[in-house]
Amino acid sequence: MGIKPPDTTNDLGQCSSCFCRFKASTQKAQSPRSRGVGQQVYESPDAKVCESCFLQSAPKCGACGKPVIGTVARVGETAFHPDCLVCSGCGQKLTGAFAKTDSGFKCANCRP
Repeated sequence: MGIKPPDTTNDLGQCSSCFCRFKASTQKAQSPRSRGVGQQVYESPDAKVCESCFLQSAPKCGACGKPVIGTVARVGETAFHPDCLVCSGCGQKLTGAFAKTDSGFKCANCRP
């Protein structure tokens, strides 16, 4: 009983960050950090990364601290989930003009 070589017949490469292998049979990444549980593969023109690495590098929401994936609302250099960017006075989603105050962001109706 010997050691089997890795199966590379369905090999689609590896994560450019953690080097886990991508397999065509599952369309997922097999990552040692996830103990073999399949992960989504994220591609850009210059790299492929597994879900774990993508989430680590994604911008973090300035309100909730979770990774922002998809639509990003930016205030300066800070990223927000669109649903997290709300008025600190009335709680309404900020979509138009608003102001930054000492107590947070305020919509046009709540700002001083």
